[in-house]
Amino acid sequence: MLEVTDQTFDAQVLQSSLPVLVDYWAPWCAPCRMVAPLLEKLGQELSGSVKLVKLNVDEATQTAQRFRITSLPTLAIFSGGKTISQVEGALPEAQLRAFVEKAIPGLGPTLMTPVMLESALKTGTAVALDLRPASDFARNHLEGSVSAPADPDQLDVWQLPDTVTPEMLVVLVDKSGKISASLARRAGKDRPGKVAVLGGGIFEWELSGRRLTAD
Repeated sequence: MLEVTDQTFDAQVLQSSLPVLVDYWAPWCAPCRMVAPLLEKLGQELSGSVKLVKLNVDEATQTAQRFRITSLPTLAIFSGGKTISQVEGALPEAQLRAFVEKAIPGLGPTLMTPVMLESALKTGTAVALDLRPASDFARNHLEGSVSAPADPDQLDVWQLPDTVTPEMLVVLVDKSGKISASLARRAGKDRPGKVAVLGGGIFEWELSGRRLTAD
């Protein structure tokens, strides 16, 4: 994360062509240290889409006063030179992602409903990649889906089945959709615009009245 100061804040944040997530922090702030690794991870995943910077309020007192920062950590998202969203406290990873994605449209993975996925599978324009353990997949799964060929934590180096063409949409599926949403961001870098998530996962599929099949 880029360190900004009173002297560089305007150029790096207010005049940035990208949305900017500013981490207002201080060395003595324990919650700030807790959230720092999550911000570093998020910055790597969103590289090229969002700029992440940190500002030490003890050293950059003018900027802290200018934006009325009274609690640490404070996370603020700037776009077009203005604060568009702000939150106080060390957010857990899921809430941190939600905060950023809600403020900046287009960052989150494409979400598919059961109706949309069912149609895409029938027309052959998508493949459903099941992230659950192989034993769960064998017990029940979406008809036409395939089991993940590797550890989901290594999604960025997955070798997709030979039947998957570059034009096909890869839809990640898990029990509730939470794991898929996180992994889709990494996979999307290798297949931009071609990775989506079944919102609500297997649970939502069944709640919609659709059946699962078994091997």
